[in-house]
Amino acid sequence: MPSAAIAGPGGDPFVLPSIPDGVEVAEEPAAYTHYPFAPDARFGGVDHNGGLGLIRGTLLGGAAVAVRSVTLDNGDVVTAGLVTTSGTYNVVLNRQSAGGIGVNWPATGQIYTIHADASGRSYQSVNDLKLFDGRLYVMATRLWTSTDTDVDVIVFDLDGNLITRYAAMGTTAAERGGGLAFYQQTTIPIVTYVIVVGEQTVSGRTQPVFSRASWTSSTTLVRDASVGLKVIDIPNDFCATSARPCSMSVAGVTTTGSPFLSTSPQRIYIGGSIRWDGSDWDFAAMRVTLAGDLSTGFGTGGIRRFAVDADATRTDWLTGIAARRQGGFTDYYDEIFMAGSVSQRCNDGIGIVKLADAGGAVTTFGGNGTGAMVIGGSNGGSGSIPVCIIGAGDDLPSGGIGITGEHLVIAGQRQWRTAGTNELRGDVLFAAVRANGGALADLRSHRAISPYSGVREDSIVYGLSIDSGGRVVVAGNMQIGDGRLAFLSGRFIGDRIFGNDYEAN
Repeated sequence: MPSAAIAGPGGDPFVLPSIPDGVEVAEEPAAYTHYPFAPDARFGGVDHNGGLGLIRGTLLGGAAVAVRSVTLDNGDVVTAGLVTTSGTYNVVLNRQSAGGIGVNWPATGQIYTIHADASGRSYQSVNDLKLFDGRLYVMATRLWTSTDTDVDVIVFDLDGNLITRYAAMGTTAAERGGGLAFYQQTTIPIVTYVIVVGEQTVSGRTQPVFSRASWTSSTTLVRDASVGLKVIDIPNDFCATSARPCSMSVAGVTTTGSPFLSTSPQRIYIGGSIRWDGSDWDFAAMRVTLAGDLSTGFGTGGIRRFAVDADATRTDWLTGIAARRQGGFTDYYDEIFMAGSVSQRCNDGIGIVKLADAGGAVTTFGGNGTGAMVIGGSNGGSGSIPVCIIGAGDDLPSGGIGITGEHLVIAGQRQWRTAGTNELRGDVLFAAVRANGGALADLRSHRAISPYSGVREDSIVYGLSIDSGGRVVVAGNMQIGDGRLAFLSGRFIGDRIFGNDYEAN
């Protein structure tokens, strides 16, 4: 399992003090000499925070954590997360302008809109946020009992009004959300299908679950009875004898192709981690049809397990999956990318894997002939006794992976320890590698500066998205004092002049 993050849900109720306004928004960054990406200094509004900062507003709460983000067609950024109100975790959507300044939702007159469970139960996590066909879809895992969780898909219009809460997964098993995908059927009228991917745990075994729903009216989502809640079985060939029946945890879902073009058919990929043996987990990807059946043309029977194993047989824990369609009309193919936390002898790093259309490793990626690479953290050299760096910490890819242009981008947290006191701290981590060969283009930590004085600043990214201009929008949280957490948002922008990684002569 991955290392624990420093900033995260928890803390006592707080009220954010006021911050003086009046700081001008910075100009666009100059061309970057050494890196293809940098925090967009135009994003952040009045705090002039250099592209990373708090989401401002009058929201009262305790644990404030933003988890996912999307960008609307007008450039506004929406982040989804959790906030505690009256001791209960509720789903919240925050809205900012393209410059990072809070924008009020017409439905609420505030920069946030909150969805609370009608029965007063807490939401445990936000698993996905997607914008599709003029609607905002939030996937969230909700507590039912102390041992049973269900999955909701909460849908809003672009004014922040609640359209519906769709109970996507709700059995006696413990269920958790994994991700959302969409496709449309070219009938008259056009039918929009919502693909819901999650996981369920029964008797200690975790397996992926697939379902789909369609809109039967402007306010009603109904599950497709022909698919139902389809549990995707992981055959025993994918784990050691001691771990059977095999378990797989879901980290995300991504799609390629188009539902409208027979020359580029849509495919669905589910990413996660398969438990090989004991505490040893490996990356995994599967390809499924629009009905949730495994596609036999990918991997072994539709599943591909990949062990990075930077340190023998320790844990590789997937945090994100991305894919892209390549080629032409008659020779199209997919490239699939996985990223996650990998155990190393000194400090955990980030593993990145590239798979070909049929699920095989792309051996030209990463430079070592395996189709995988590890960045960040430290394995302590090749000797029998690792040589670890004092004060260094783990690099966590908690924000997952995305594709923008020819780069794979990853966000999360870089941990480090203070000199003398050895106190564990955390900053925003951003990395980029070339999608073709895996050449490392960027791997840095970024301190998110709090506008409040005299507080400890720890920050983490839990999710990223790519807007229509190729900019990387991140969402997470920042610790701004003992027991106080605030929403964090930011945007990274590519070098518009030398974005191909080459310097000018």
